[in-house]
Amino acid sequence: MKIYCEIFPSTVSSETLKEKDGKAVILSDGPGHVNFDRLKSFDKSIFENFYILGICYGIQMLAACFGGRVVPGSVRKFGWFSLIKS
Repeated sequence: MKIYCEIFPSTVSSETLKEKDGKAVILSDGPGHVNFDRLKSFDKSIFENFYILGICYGIQMLAACFGGRVVPGSVRKFGWFSLIKS
């Protein structure tokens, strides 16, 4: 496939990614669960300019940035899990 990638901190700006000619962003693992204070420094315009894939902490970030609630489940889960629209 020969796909080039780079790793950036969650504080990277959309402009920096554009300068690198990025096409997609993978939001990946982090410190356990989403921390709303850390989201304040996340450049949400990334959602408007790139394809996004959220994995683990990254999907929690996506949910939180779009107004979703992230709460602990009654059991720990690995793999597929149903989302509840509220």
